[in-house]
Amino acid sequence: MLTRDALLERLRGLKLEDIEVKEAQWAVPDSSYETVSTVANTSCGWLIFGVAETPDGFKVAGVTDPDKMQGDFLSSCWGTEKFSRPVEVRPKLYDIDGMTVMGFYVPPSRRFDKPIRVRSKKAWFTYIRIAGGV
Repeated sequence: MLTRDALLERLRGLKLEDIEVKEAQWAVPDSSYETVSTVANTSCGWLIFGVAETPDGFKVAGVTDPDKMQGDFLSSCWGTEKFSRPVEVRPKLYDIDGMTVMGFYVPPSRRFDKPIRVRSKKAWFTYIRIAGGV
């Protein structure tokens, strides 16, 4: 499990190939579901809400309503309206400088469950990560 200190160390400049950050202060960004599909179809990884990527590095922004956001996100991941199959996602909350940052660990899906498709604008899409990009 990714600890608070390990998360902070990774945000300070070490490799982030298995972590994707989203500012996501007010709501779950649509691109989060693409990230879940990408990670579930390839290797494991973390999706972090409440951290913004800036030209100067990463900035902790926090999440305003973590309970609602976590509920909305997990309901979508664990159901089949947004994804072709339920996706295992494990939540973790972090307190960084008095702000709530949310982490979601996404393990790789089982071989027979792949590909994990995500519904967007009435169509199904599949994402995978190739050489550091989606």
